Amino acid sequence: MTAPELDYEALVIDTCIFEAHGLRLGRGFLKQLEQFADGPVSLVFPDIVHGELTAHIKRRIESIRTKIDSSLEDVDQFDMSTPTDRERAKALVYGEGSSGEIAKRVLTRFYESTGAFTIESAKYSDSGTLVDMYFSGKAPFGTTAKRKHEFPDAIALVTLEEWARTSEIQLLAVSSDGGWKEFGESSELIDVVGDLGEAISRFQPHNAAKRVIGDLVRAIKEERPIAVLAAIEGAIRESLEDADIYIEADSMFYYEEDEIYAEYVRHGFIEYPTGNPEVSVVRVDSSILVIRLVAEVGCDVHCSLSLSMRDPIDKDYVSVGSTRFTAERSYQTDVLVSLAGDFSADLDGLDLVGVEVLDKIGYVDLGTIEPEWGFEG
Repeated sequence: MTAPELDYEALVIDTCIFEAHGLRLGRGFLKQLEQFADGPVSLVFPDIVHGELTAHIKRRIESIRTKIDSSLEDVDQFDMSTPTDRERAKALVYGEGSSGEIAKRVLTRFYESTGAFTIESAKYSDSGTLVDMYFSGKAPFGTTAKRKHEFPDAIALVTLEEWARTSEIQLLAVSSDGGWKEFGESSELIDVVGDLGEAISRFQPHNAAKRVIGDLVRAIKEERPIAVLAAIEGAIRESLEDADIYIEADSMFYYEEDEIYAEYVRHGFIEYPTGNPEVSVVRVDSSILVIRLVAEVGCDVHCSLSLSMRDPIDKDYVSVGSTRFTAERSYQTDVLVSLAGDFSADLDGLDLVGVEVLDKIGYVDLGTIEPEWGFEG
């Protein structure tokens, strides 16, 4: 398969996109960035974005460590293990080094696996350009009272544009930030998109994958029982079984969950206006093809709650009964399907490597709840 002619020679991803994907560098779309390690496209980060990423990951690690400490305190409170065992458990899950050191190691591994590198802002940006942009209200500053907070973004964007100009390349940036998008509209060297999946798909040599995608689209529309679609349903069912579901409800009583779980009912695929399922290529090379679909999942959420109220005299909580709910809910999720084999063959000639369901049901609002009093006439 010959390499496609690319519109962009480099890709940059803003900090907000990493945040939107939960900073999960080894999962989902962020893991798919590993395809750039040995390819013709450079994955680059201005040192400003690198610093922001390091700070965000450090805060996430600190939050995780705080939760570990809290959980171990609960273990200690109920005398569930010896102090020596608790310290040993803490050492195993805490990680070595400070939160900042771990954050740096995490990013180093990410850069190594994706071939990414940083660009020094001191080399490609100057204060005169930034001051001119600030006082003239150019993107990303604008004219709002909070424009001074846009200096980090301005430094990053000026650095990227000058680097692209010096390197004589076109650059694709991924950001949901309005300042980045506005800057891209006026730049001749930088285009900005808001979705990471869309950005990745722009670099894919689609020719070899077209036949596979066509087969998959036809199978979905014809409801043919092929292995890929059965695997997708199985992965969605498993995702529901493993889901941590959080409930919200209004009640004059205190409520506590006794049991909550989701039961698979159905799923379908989001379609383009043409009526075809929305299928796109996330990654393709000589050994693997990763396809993205968007599924609409329907499920029944079963929940049983114990209700209580506080006795105003004894100050104790007194049970007033329980209640059960079954609520129909639906949600959307990206689904990544990984295939291997000869991509010039049809879908049946490929090996299914795996299916990854990226999103789960999350919160469920039960509305107003009250006990099942059980009065009989």
